[in-house]
Amino acid sequence: MYSTDERIVDDALRDVRDKRLLLEEYDRWLIDQVRPYLGRRLLEVGCGWGNVLRLIEGSVQEIVAIDVDEESIDRVWQRFGGHPAFRALKGDICDVETVEAVRTGFDTVLSVNVLEHIEDDLLALSHMKRVLVPGGYLIAIAPAHTFLYNRMDRSIGHHRRYTKTDLSTKLERIGCRVEMLRYINWLGAIGWLLRGVSSGKADMPAGQLKLMNALIPALRRLEAQVEPPFGISLLAVAR
Repeated sequence: MYSTDERIVDDALRDVRDKRLLLEEYDRWLIDQVRPYLGRRLLEVGCGWGNVLRLIEGSVQEIVAIDVDEESIDRVWQRFGGHPAFRALKGDICDVETVEAVRTGFDTVLSVNVLEHIEDDLLALSHMKRVLVPGGYLIAIAPAHTFLYNRMDRSIGHHRRYTKTDLSTKLERIGCRVEMLRYINWLGAIGWLLRGVSSGKADMPAGQLKLMNALIPALRRLEAQVEPPFGISLLAVAR
C-alpha cells in the first residue's frame, strides 16, 4: 500500500511528465548536445512518457527503454511499439534482475532527469556502466546546483541536485572517464530559484514552461557562444 506522501509524490510526478511535453525545444537542445555519442544500440533509463524517445528514434538502430512507472511503459509501447528495434520494460536500474533483463552490449546509456530520484545513485550508475560495451558512453543529465534545491524538488521526489564535482566524482568512482561536463540553461535556473525559493511554490505553471520553451532557441545560440557558470541542468558524458 502507498502512503499518503508517496501518493502525493506520484501525482506530482505525473504532472511533471505531462508538462515535460511542453518543453520540446529544451529537450531537443539537450539531445542535440549529446547526439554524436548516441551510437547504434541505446538504453534509456527512465523513459517517462517518451519526450526524449521521440527525438532519438531516428538516430539509433535499436532502443531499449526502462522505467519504474507502468503507465510510462504503456505509453511508450503505444507510441513506439511498431518499431521492430524498440523494446520497453518496467524495471528499476538498481535491481540486478532489470540489468539482466535488458542484457548488455549497448553503445550508449542515456539518463535524463532520473538520477536525482534514485537514493543510491552510485549503484544506478554502476549498473548503467555494466551494460555498456567497452568504450561505450554513459550520458547523464540531471538537475544542477545544491543551492537550487527547494520544495519543488521535494514535491517530485528529488533526493538531490548535482554540482560538477558531485557527478564527475561518482562517474570516476565507477571507472568512467568524463569527456563532457557543462551546465545548461542559466535562465531556467533563475526561474527555478524564484519560483521555488522566493515564492515558496511547489510546482511550475504550464504558461511559464511554454514561455521558456519559446525562449530556448535564443538561449541556445547564446550559450553556444559563452558557456554559463550555472544552469538548471548539468550534462555529463562519460566513457
